Amino acid sequence: MRTAKLNAFARVMRLWDEVHPYNAVQAMRLAGSADFGRIDSAWRRTLVGMRIGHVQVHDDEFTHTAANPNDDRIRVRAISAGETLADVLSREMNTAFDPTECCPFRAFVINDGETHVAGVTYFHFAADSYSIRWLLREWLACMLDPNHQPTPAMVANKGLWELFGPAAAKWDLDDAVFGLLRYRTRFSRVRRCVKPMGTCRLRVTLHELPQVDPTILATRSKERGVTMHDLLLAVFAQATDRFGATPATANLDELSIGTVVDLRNGSSIDLRDQFGLFLGFTTTILRPRQLKSFLLLLQEVAAQNAWQKESKAAQKSVLRMGIGLVEAKMYSARRWSELYRDRMPVCAGISNVNMNREWTAAFHPATVIDYYRVAPPGPMLPMIVSPTTLGRKMQFLLTRQIEQVDDLSASRIVDLVTNRLQKLAADESEWDRF
Repeated sequence: MRTAKLNAFARVMRLWDEVHPYNAVQAMRLAGSADFGRIDSAWRRTLVGMRIGHVQVHDDEFTHTAANPNDDRIRVRAISAGETLADVLSREMNTAFDPTECCPFRAFVINDGETHVAGVTYFHFAADSYSIRWLLREWLACMLDPNHQPTPAMVANKGLWELFGPAAAKWDLDDAVFGLLRYRTRFSRVRRCVKPMGTCRLRVTLHELPQVDPTILATRSKERGVTMHDLLLAVFAQATDRFGATPATANLDELSIGTVVDLRNGSSIDLRDQFGLFLGFTTTILRPRQLKSFLLLLQEVAAQNAWQKESKAAQKSVLRMGIGLVEAKMYSARRWSELYRDRMPVCAGISNVNMNREWTAAFHPATVIDYYRVAPPGPMLPMIVSPTTLGRKMQFLLTRQIEQVDDLSASRIVDLVTNRLQKLAADESEWDRF
């Protein structure tokens, strides 16, 4: 048994979970038909070997213990091949974890015959995307080798402030406070989400881009002095501006897009063997004239992203979460979320991962054919997109609140993003035409 403190973001996530299940999903498409017995046995050995699988929360602390390999509640669930992957993912995102079971992971398998999908739905406060990719890596290794011994996970016992606060990450507290005030002022011109929060029910859709080679996009982005993330954020921002955000008015004419950031590289301590949640966020705010010109938009997005890295904006988001938790003590979880949705309106978010830099590259495409990530938007965020590149393949999953972004708007956003990326990958001259 290992006891650790819930860090600021984990505590925020638990508040959001009171409004709607705050889950996330990661899954891998594997070659061959599923051997359910082997997969289930590998899953149990993975949890036991990593010494995770059972969580109990006490106030602001939680204990993490290894799962019991004989516990039937941790079994892998076999899902009918008659359901689409998108339907399965949508259901998983809307299904709360049973607090009496205290296992923050639900493993599942979808057998398609020639291939199968093995995935994990996770209670997000217990783990970030990096940790789950590690979990899936060990699970796959146990599937392939019955003698594999999973690497034990060290559960982080320090909070975000200790790891990424001003002393640890070398940023100025006064500057961060003034920066927060400047953000509040800037947010006064950002378009609001005017629809009531409602049930926050989610829908996940999967969009593959067979005609887009991400290596070409990465090369052309680099030639223009921007990153692949800059490009994806700019394309998604323009689509959101046209079809996902409320219409601009004279007083509310700017657009904000959030980015989920892995903080591990921002710590002086090596956190690669730490299983937990180390996430921050940044916000990109864009003016109308920037949204109308793609090259101007791309330059602005790149400039803001560069400034955010230099100023350690993601690390400073720990301060914003801490202040939010103090305010949350005065309100219900729903009321607190509604206030934040008004004070810091973000119309969409992005969580981008290049799996070629991960363990999957060694198994693609012979074993791991594809990899899927579903990020939760939270009650304040209407939608979030999760682009993933693996080998020369690219796809993205769109997760949206049904009551905030209807089917037609979502379809238009997907079409614009897909067409734009296809043209940018196919013809270099297209970079100057939008």
